[in-house]
Amino acid sequence: MVNLTAFSFLFFWLLPIASTQAKSVDESVLIDSVYGLYEVHLIERYRGGLTTREEALLRQDSRISVQEDVFTFWNDDGCENPHYAIENHYVNEIEGEVPSSSERYGNFYGYGEDRNVINELSVFCDENDDATYSFEIVNGELWLFLDGWFYQLQRTAVR
Repeated sequence: MVNLTAFSFLFFWLLPIASTQAKSVDESVLIDSVYGLYEVHLIERYRGGLTTREEALLRQDSRISVQEDVFTFWNDDGCENPHYAIENHYVNEIEGEVPSSSERYGNFYGYGEDRNVINELSVFCDENDDATYSFEIVNGELWLFLDGWFYQLQRTAVR
């Protein structure tokens, strides 16, 4: 009888905890899975900004390289020995609550609205506390929201 009680306790109390932990692992993105070469596939205006349409469209087919020892942005900018961080931001689903500007991700502007978690890749090129570059990771792509323009980058090569 003691074994049945112990089994019941383990099954009914620990199983939900294990399921919750497994879900959080499934939703997280590991940095090794992000390394690769990405190319701009789609460019759209999502709000106002100083970048002109002509300037934004010049980025079509531009590349971003995310490697362990080097980060390259728009084919030429970037840094050596970058530090990467991935954060998972849970989407606030409270109706009528407007997020602060630092919490406005693509879903706020109508991109990827079906997500429950926003996976953000931050690239740090120096010792500064602020990220030099920031992307959303969506289905193996990188999404960049920059000065009113949305850039969708598809992976063209791994590592």
